[in-house]
Amino acid sequence: MQKRGGRGPMNGEMMCLTCGDVYRGVDDLDWVTPSGEKGPPPPVVRRHSDRAVRRDWVAKGYLPHCGRGHLMPGADGLGNPLLVMSLFGEKGAGKGTLLRGMERRLSSGHLIPRGISGSVRKDQEGRFDREYPDAPLESTQRATEDKPRVPIYFDVTVADRLPTQGAQTNTRRIDLAVFDTGWEDQQTEAGVALAAPFIPYTDVIVFVVPPASLALLPPEIMQPPGTVELQSPTQTERGMNVVVSRLLDADHTPDERRRRATVIIALTKCDRYVGIDSFPSDLLRDRDYGPSAPPVGSQMAAEQAQLNAFVRDAGGLQLLNRAAQINGTVSIHAISGTGADDPRRAPAPVAAPNRSLDPLVLGLLRTGAWPSGAAVTA
Repeated sequence: MQKRGGRGPMNGEMMCLTCGDVYRGVDDLDWVTPSGEKGPPPPVVRRHSDRAVRRDWVAKGYLPHCGRGHLMPGADGLGNPLLVMSLFGEKGAGKGTLLRGMERRLSSGHLIPRGISGSVRKDQEGRFDREYPDAPLESTQRATEDKPRVPIYFDVTVADRLPTQGAQTNTRRIDLAVFDTGWEDQQTEAGVALAAPFIPYTDVIVFVVPPASLALLPPEIMQPPGTVELQSPTQTERGMNVVVSRLLDADHTPDERRRRATVIIALTKCDRYVGIDSFPSDLLRDRDYGPSAPPVGSQMAAEQAQLNAFVRDAGGLQLLNRAAQINGTVSIHAISGTGADDPRRAPAPVAAPNRSLDPLVLGLLRTGAWPSGAAVTA
């Protein structure tokens, strides 16, 4: 996890995750209100009288932008730690519904018993509601030079101990940037450089794998009668190959990749697997985030052997091996009801909505952002 919003490859610099442009610090960014009013960079508080100036600046709602006008993290100018999550998969794989489910559960307080709260950043609420409504979602559109990927920003707060532990808690804020990215952007290395400069700086890499991407599943599970699938094992493997190659080509040592990247395979539309003996059906039940439940990291770790065996039996061994090349470790998660089987119909019901929080929770665990008093590392 980066110490400052948008920190680039060199110490002290800030990088725009959308275009890759690098800046020396907050003074070099453009600070603009949602209505378009330009203003000064964040005031530095050196004496008591500066606090009023700072409050006035914050009240105006200035947001940081790069020189090309792309919104950047760090809305309050305080340099909160930044967690970057990127969802990769084909159109219709369930990326948008996974993200929508994560936002709904996070903002409604389902992680508060575990010391985590959060929501879409206030200036992003309108955009999120337009792009992720409670209705069948539009497929991810391909990024272009004129319309590159821009992340959705969240405000997340983590406590240093569980609320039930009695003692006073200390909290810290984290800027969360989430990219919803289609394989269509990653057809070539040149396409990656154009559409996804953020890939080497991603902390949580989520490969979204629906049933149609697993070649040894029964045909009626991969593509139920009367449905139209936009995914295939070949497309999934090709898209994953380009993303993994970009990460391996980045200027990171193997130790840096291990410390930085949490690699996840998110199995979506798992409600289709109800009749398959090799699928652990208990994972279609919701994850328990209550204060008396086992540590979340332990819950996730206990699921890995069964999920690994299922993916291998279903024809996903090559996907597992390729994803593991990033840093040697892949965590598999089962998410049910994350997308419509037919784009003309409503999405399947989300049978276990809390599991849409898995990528965020594991990312916070692995980066150390969730203190040991609140969770146990997976």
